[in-house]
Amino acid sequence: MFTLLTILFASLLICIGVFVLSKKDLCGKYLMAIAAIYFVLGIIRMHFSDSFVETVIGGADLAESFIRWGYYIGYAILPLSVFTDNRTFRNIAICFSLPIALIMAVRFETTMGYFLAPGGGGWYVDEWIRYLMHTVEIGLAIAIPSLMLYHTKHSFNYKSKKEWLNLALVLPAALLYMMPPYMPQSLVGFTNIPAGLFSAFHIAWLVVTAAEIAGIYLVFKNKSTKEKWELIYFIVLAEFYLSNSSLLRGFKWSRIPIQLCCVAAFFYLFVILTKSKKMFNFCYLCNISGAMVAFALPSFSSETLCCWNIHYMYEHTMVLAFPVLALSLGLFPKLSKSSIKDMTLRYIGYFSFCMVLGFLINLLSDVAVYDVNYFYMFDYSEAISYLPFVTFTGLIDIPVGGISIYPLLILTVFTFFYLLALLNFAITKGICKLTQGLKHRDRKKERRRKEKAPAVAIAE
Repeated sequence: MFTLLTILFASLLICIGVFVLSKKDLCGKYLMAIAAIYFVLGIIRMHFSDSFVETVIGGADLAESFIRWGYYIGYAILPLSVFTDNRTFRNIAICFSLPIALIMAVRFETTMGYFLAPGGGGWYVDEWIRYLMHTVEIGLAIAIPSLMLYHTKHSFNYKSKKEWLNLALVLPAALLYMMPPYMPQSLVGFTNIPAGLFSAFHIAWLVVTAAEIAGIYLVFKNKSTKEKWELIYFIVLAEFYLSNSSLLRGFKWSRIPIQLCCVAAFFYLFVILTKSKKMFNFCYLCNISGAMVAFALPSFSSETLCCWNIHYMYEHTMVLAFPVLALSLGLFPKLSKSSIKDMTLRYIGYFSFCMVLGFLINLLSDVAVYDVNYFYMFDYSEAISYLPFVTFTGLIDIPVGGISIYPLLILTVFTFFYLLALLNFAITKGICKLTQGLKHRDRKKERRRKEKAPAVAIAE
């Protein structure tokens, strides 16, 4: 029954755009509105219970696993197919996301069974709320590409080899980049691959991340500015969904995206919406520094391919990808001395916010002594486990309620991350200078070659 209701709802949305708003030339705005609603609903969806995330392990339901994976990229692709005129996004929306949404409608009760079954970590609400949410979401997922097809008159150019090639390259890349973090455990299980510091698993992650970012840069460095921005939009939207997906595992204060690498998705979304150079400078210098700490000192669970490990790796890879690619592709100006000022002011404000909020949460929490540990500034024992040489930060211990405040630890952490941001600035400037020097050398060689060419021709 709900399959039929979902399709009827999608049909109603399409009819409104085609027969009611099209006459007043409001169809485009209407399409943008429902695409924005779909984007928001997708984020809200990440906060509600889904037993699939916790209970389906090692290929227990392959059909649901693959359908979910295919559907998941629509959260980014469908809004982008509406708000940009990128042909590849639109081709994926129509040729891939639309059929997947229809399959989701057919499998409505199967998916809903996972939403309502015990074992999930997110919020449990009345059944009618989840049924309504899922009906609206899938209805929008069907209506958006259908209405976009009508409004833009877009059609896949079947005769174009470039069109096929772009689809063949971008679709698998999008699926891989935007894979739900629980997918590996649902397909193959946790596995017992060693995942310690500088293990083969850890090193492989570092190598793949470097290769991925370098590969994207090489592919897009000669593309138009418009195409580069469309790439960045996708990267940021993918990260935004990933950061929110941690709440599928249930609400904890520590899962609220406040920590530097978790809140990055929100900062990046602000940057691409406002094109703020000052905020970008802060993100580049501070968020990359936070990501590098995570790369160097990973927090892996022993269950190697579990949801948390994959989420951890994907999130920090994405935290690194956006600022590095946005700067290297020339979408933001090169760093200058003013970038340090931009970073410093925002870093002080953000760090102070984390300190005050973290103190209040830990003080009022009845779940754990240190429910959150932003910047590692609250839990002294954890801080020295990462940095054994800072044991002196425990010399001043101020008890407050059931917790302790370590002023020297807070000051040390603040200074450490600030110096790391300055080091990031120096390294980036050094790389830029080296790159410019190599380009200048290549131009001189090319000029000399051209100057010699006529003389050779005359001699012959």
